[in-house]
Amino acid sequence: MKKDVDSGNLQKKNPKKNITAKELLFSLIEAPISLLLSFDEKDPFAIPVSDDRFNCEDVAQKLYYLRERKLVKTIVKNNEKFYEITQKGRKEIAWNKINDVSKRQTGKWDGYLRIVMFDVPVDKKTTREVIRRKLQNIGFIQEQKSVFIYPFECKEEIDAISYFCSAKKYIKYLVVQIIEGQEEIMQKFIDRGIISLDDLKYAHKSQK
Repeated sequence: MKKDVDSGNLQKKNPKKNITAKELLFSLIEAPISLLLSFDEKDPFAIPVSDDRFNCEDVAQKLYYLRERKLVKTIVKNNEKFYEITQKGRKEIAWNKINDVSKRQTGKWDGYLRIVMFDVPVDKKTTREVIRRKLQNIGFIQEQKSVFIYPFECKEEIDAISYFCSAKKYIKYLVVQIIEGQEEIMQKFIDRGIISLDDLKYAHKSQK
């Protein structure tokens, strides 16, 4: 599948003149983070320099700043210039994605639990601790040493953690239906304000 993204696949809108460099970096993508993070140096995520959003002096200054930080670089392909989000830039996006996530999700709980299991080698202790800490920040409950549980969909955040930690091969993401006998786990989510008692009653009722 061709992964280069041309201006026809992006919304044509000029950013506000007070846009920050961080906001500009994020505005360069119009794709799920799982797709963005799957790009590599041989098949980069590229946006034509001719894109209308770059016709602004303030944006040009921010792009210069992003290039200086090596988050974005200019490439030439088929005689056309593109801005490419570098691997460092993609890691920056992933880091902010997992830092900005809210513990309290919106909308009705669907009655399913998200289970993340990871088995990181002992010589990668820092990686293991980063994964554990980020899962806890999202709101996951640690059920076993390397087994964490959360009630809301968060695959995109797990993809970001996997990419940032270079740990995709160590992490498994499962979606399972809640069953009777899990009241102790669910009570922990209720106590933390992640779901409500009404959510739990609704999930049990919808599954009958």
